[in-house]
Amino acid sequence: MSRRVPWYEWTAAAVAAAALFALADAGRLAWDEVFGFLTGGTCVWLVVRQHILNWPLGLLNNAVFFALFLDKRLYADMGLQVVFFALGVYGWRCWLRLGPDALPPKPTRSPLWELLAAVGFVAVATVGLRELLLVVNGAAPVWDALTTALSLTAQYLLCRNRIENWYF
Repeated sequence: MSRRVPWYEWTAAAVAAAALFALADAGRLAWDEVFGFLTGGTCVWLVVRQHILNWPLGLLNNAVFFALFLDKRLYADMGLQVVFFALGVYGWRCWLRLGPDALPPKPTRSPLWELLAAVGFVAVATVGLRELLLVVNGAAPVWDALTTALSLTAQYLLCRNRIENWYF
């Protein structure tokens, strides 16, 4: 895979960054949110390009969002960053052991039973996490629980290299 980045990707990144900085400068976004979005977006871009720097940048992104979610009392999303951080350390370690010339395995489709189990997990986990978040006075218990359940499901499917992880 070529390491050269096409001009249109650089242009899109520059336009997105400029828009985010303008929103932050105008007071419509907090600077920590801008930094979190930029590190996250760049991390995803590096994953698509299969570049090893996605791992340390992803860890930085997890730390930024942990602090942001703590401040906003979104405790489930905050806990999710701990899980993502641990998986990021694991992934980075695995990637380093593969060596620079190794190719990742080809993505596959999920069987029907796996998709049904994933949807079932999202439903059960959302209800259960909502109850826990109500007890700890979370700021948005339903949405926090739902996004956490969806994120965990997507991460599971990503670890299995399933194409459907993008849907979750």
